[in-house]
Amino acid sequence: MHIELELLIRYSDGELDSRERGSIEKHLARCAECRLELDMLRQAADPGLTVNAPTVDEVLADAHQWQADRQDHGINPDVVRGRVAAELNPYLGRTATSTVLASVSPNCDNLLSVVEPVLAIFLGRCAARQFVSHVVDTAIVRI
Repeated sequence: MHIELELLIRYSDGELDSRERGSIEKHLARCAECRLELDMLRQAADPGLTVNAPTVDEVLADAHQWQADRQDHGINPDVVRGRVAAELNPYLGRTATSTVLASVSPNCDNLLSVVEPVLAIFLGRCAARQFVSHVVDTAIVRI
């Protein structure tokens, strides 16, 4: 679950008490997407700042954590594959999505390593990383 925008703005503006601030900081330590959102808020307030998009290592670390959690909770790889397909279809179309996902192993262990290079061809590396992060969050983490 991600931090609501209003709460993130209040955090950025220093308006939270120490308990709320601590909770937000704990979440930010493990959530690349919320850190990016915070960076973008700060850049909007001060255009001289640079935004740090999540690195491939951060996205892969999130994926490895998801994989460990998935094994603990018995998440069905077919459900994951279907949700990822639903995220990719609007961008790649059904045929291309099916072709890409055909290379994914039955347990989805290589899902990100198959999908990201294909997206990079269409979107470029930075945008592909952000899109993969979005797919991980919406189609995998929130199961």
